Amino acid sequence: MLVVVGDSHTVALHDGLSSLDHETVERLNGLFGSVKAQVVMAGYSAFQPFFFRNAEGISFIEPIGSRLAELLEDDGVIAPNDQRVFGFCLGFHIFGKHESLFGSAWKWRNHSVVSRRDRSFVSKAVTEKLILQQGRYILEFAEALNEMGVRAFFIGPPAVRRQHVELNHPMLTVDEMLSLQESFWSVMGAALGRVGVPYILAPSEATHAGMLLPEFELDRSWDTFHANAAFGEVVWRHIADRAACGEL
Repeated sequence: MLVVVGDSHTVALHDGLSSLDHETVERLNGLFGSVKAQVVMAGYSAFQPFFFRNAEGISFIEPIGSRLAELLEDDGVIAPNDQRVFGFCLGFHIFGKHESLFGSAWKWRNHSVVSRRDRSFVSKAVTEKLILQQGRYILEFAEALNEMGVRAFFIGPPAVRRQHVELNHPMLTVDEMLSLQESFWSVMGAALGRVGVPYILAPSEATHAGMLLPEFELDRSWDTFHANAAFGEVVWRHIADRAACGEL
């Protein structure tokens, strides 16, 4: 069984699974036996300790644990050498909420990751440290999965949307946001690679010039952040292709 869980970006995968073409569904079932996808946590939950490990395996804080248990119809524990495959949709956010180091645009009022006369420059080395600091619990989680012999991979969110930058982060230019996105994806990807856990980023066919293509945007007036079921379908095809090649 393949179990894909995570933050709110998992909705696109959940909805995409429901509308996915028959051929890809059959491929996934052939590779994994069956597939489930469900949101179990908020994105910012991963910026704080969200799991704990003991002899029985990995358990999760509430309400993550209860939601996972309901989905799996068991105790919600990931056991050592678990026979299921897990995909986790989290770990590549540029911006989050609450505990996120990158959570508020005002924090960049006087600083920038690109050269600007009116702001102090934040180097790639400093940016990398900030990213790894924010993602430390996710990386600890990935390391625990690998040490326990659990077959798992991580899935990145859709690329940023221009209106998200303009409406939610007015202190940033699009170039700054794209630079942060590239840094965040490359730093977290490299860190997961060092741990030995594979990952999938936003597929190239769903992006242009670093941004999510309009046809993959979730059509919801107040939402400038999430992707739609069509995006989820594209990701599922990539999962099937990567798994068929033995990369997941």
